[in-house]
Amino acid sequence: NSRQDALLKGMLTDPSGRAMVPTFTCKGPRRYRYYETRRDLAVRGEPAGTRFAMRQLDRHIVEQLQLLLADEHQLRRLSDVTDGAGLKRMFTKASTWSAKAEAGQAEALADLVKSISVASDHIELAIEPAALGIENSEEGVRYRIGLPAKLPFREAKIRIDGQGDDTNDRDPSLVRLLEDAAEVRAMVMASPWI
Repeated sequence: NSRQDALLKGMLTDPSGRAMVPTFTCKGPRRYRYYETRRDLAVRGEPAGTRFAMRQLDRHIVEQLQLLLADEHQLRRLSDVTDGAGLKRMFTKASTWSAKAEAGQAEALADLVKSISVASDHIELAIEPAALGIENSEEGVRYRIGLPAKLPFREAKIRIDGQGDDTNDRDPSLVRLLEDAAEVRAMVMASPWI
């Protein structure tokens, strides 16, 4: 689990254009890996740094790239290629890149994607035109995707049924409150127009 095996290393920038680097934290024997804004670039008075779980962001980028590479219509729109030979060359290269990405070849991603810019509401991938056989593209190919879905926060589990306690004492006011809540719920469910 070294820092160097990060799939997107050297490609990411945060919404302020600052470099994002692979890092990790440890909690007991577990290691949690992230991409985050370089700490020396995140200074007081500027926007806060950005942080993504490494595995989640890697998976999201690869999945979105595979969707793009499999979608010939989207590739054509992004590339502005109109001639038949150019389209055929681009679709063949896209198929090859998709197979490499599926096989988990990190170098394939590094050759295909020039940079990844994270914004507050989306991620923009700058794709290397030559990798897709696109000629005469000064602007390059830019592809915008959504941010990865946030994982639910894991809260502490609190038991109210008394299991695990040494005492089986029930709080009568809590029991009555739960009974009242169940009655109100049943009443609301029976007459939703209320």
